[in-house]
Amino acid sequence: MSEHPIGGATGRSTRKSSKRDAGQRQEAHGSGAAPAERVVAALSALLVAAIIGYTLREGLSEEPGAPILSVHADSVVPTPTGHLLMFTVRNEGTETAAAVQVQGELLSEGKPVEESHATLDYVPEAATRRGALQFRRDPAEHRLDVRVVGFEFP
Repeated sequence: MSEHPIGGATGRSTRKSSKRDAGQRQEAHGSGAAPAERVVAALSALLVAAIIGYTLREGLSEEPGAPILSVHADSVVPTPTGHLLMFTVRNEGTETAAAVQVQGELLSEGKPVEESHATLDYVPEAATRRGALQFRRDPAEHRLDVRVVGFEFP
């Protein structure tokens, strides 16, 4: 009989040495990451650093501001119960306004003849929101005064 059984130690030692040789070859080439993997890793690291930098800059540099609200009467829509005055509130400030109260008055000879109120839940910074005021009389037949009368800081 031969000293080595069939498929014995000689075959196994060859496989182990080939795995060891592959590991040594991989170590000789660096970390083993393909160039594309290194590029993706570098871009990911840059993206994370940019996001962190932007967040810190925005959080630390923004001075406290206030909502700057204006209202514009857009149109009048007749309804079976009167007239709807459609309006738009614009916030040009750096803070969100909550519970924005809009008041509209119909004036005749300088005296109020009818008043209506509406509340908008919120108007974010640099945004607009629409609403409507309900009047019994036609706003087109009177002088109209529409304004923001109050809001809350959220």
